[in-house]
Amino acid sequence: TQRGKAPFKDLLQSSLRPVLVNLADYRKLNVPLLEGLSRLLELLSSWFNVTLGEKLLDYLQKWAEPDKSQVAGAPKTQASKENEPKIPAAIIELFHLLPPAPEKFMEKLAKS
Repeated sequence: TQRGKAPFKDLLQSSLRPVLVNLADYRKLNVPLLEGLSRLLELLSSWFNVTLGEKLLDYLQKWAEPDKSQVAGAPKTQASKENEPKIPAAIIELFHLLPPAPEKFMEKLAKS
């Protein structure tokens, strides 16, 4: 019933909030967060919308142009240098899990 789904939806949304907060800023992305998002998408892809895919595409573009997105003069840490290629790769791995039609993103993804 619809009334039975409401408590589950509220619980799900409150549980996902910390993940979504970290996804709000591409500089907070890390491999464990993206791996966790991958597992969530495997289980609950119907609860996510197309906006997530659009946001991930934006983040890929920002990773492709790191000089523009980095604060001028801010040094990169060793950890960020080591994870640089891993984070965009983890983002790309998410697209086949996105609802409703991941093929919508394939052309844009190929251009990124």
